[in-house]
Amino acid sequence: MNRYDPKFNKTHMKDSISVSGFTISYEKRVRTDKTILFLHHNSGSAAVWDAQWNDRRLAGYTLVRVDMPGQGASSHSLIPDTDYTLSGLGHVLAEIVDRLELSNYVISALSISTNIAGEAVRQLRGCRGLFMTGSSVIGDGITPEDILLPFQYGAALFEANPGDEELRDYIKGLVNEGQESTIEALVAWYREADQVLRPTLGKSIGAGNWSNEIDNLDASRIPVVLVYGDQEQVIDRGYLEKARPGNWRKHVRVLEKAGHLANLDDPEAFTRLLAGFACETLD
Repeated sequence: MNRYDPKFNKTHMKDSISVSGFTISYEKRVRTDKTILFLHHNSGSAAVWDAQWNDRRLAGYTLVRVDMPGQGASSHSLIPDTDYTLSGLGHVLAEIVDRLELSNYVISALSISTNIAGEAVRQLRGCRGLFMTGSSVIGDGITPEDILLPFQYGAALFEANPGDEELRDYIKGLVNEGQESTIEALVAWYREADQVLRPTLGKSIGAGNWSNEIDNLDASRIPVVLVYGDQEQVIDRGYLEKARPGNWRKHVRVLEKAGHLANLDDPEAFTRLLAGFACETLD
């Protein structure tokens, strides 16, 4: 049986909602009262989840994916110094959940969206679990400097408009031997994002405008799984062993074939893990 089939859903809606002054674009496939909410990476798009969106192993769940502020088809901020911060984006996420009336769901968060979920988790009513890929959650004495590997092209994470060659090298570092079509899509999403987003977000993080996300997650008592690619070039996945030693280590899963965006590099193994997590936490 083909696991990837865009026609197997019951109801597919593409729409938008007004949230905190933004027009937030989202897609929803309605199937059951159990939901998986997908959040993309920095300067990405909800389309980064296409393989999971069309995988039959998730056919027992309603699927929702959103374009976060300043990215994809969602609107840009008029007050970026307030909105384009981890805490500001966390506030938007909590309001998205409320507006979409999600009440029994898990979140699949990618890269910086793990931070956004960590900021918002105390306000995420009805959240049953967090499935976090390329996680960079901070707090508990751990700062961004403790997390990042010495990735040569990492500056593009927070640059407004890097050159084409620099950008392609950065994008190639996010995936392990990504196909050209994948590289082109990631580059296009990066270019389409609000150019103010990345430098404003970087400045805010550098100024310490974030909460203790690790403490937030622990206090929430929500089940957490952390997924990393073994070919990760951006995040030092061992950093969480410094956070309350032994408490986080048991939650880590490693995909051998994958890089930072593990859902793109090894969609089969990734979706199998996600389906298992959803089954454990929602069924």
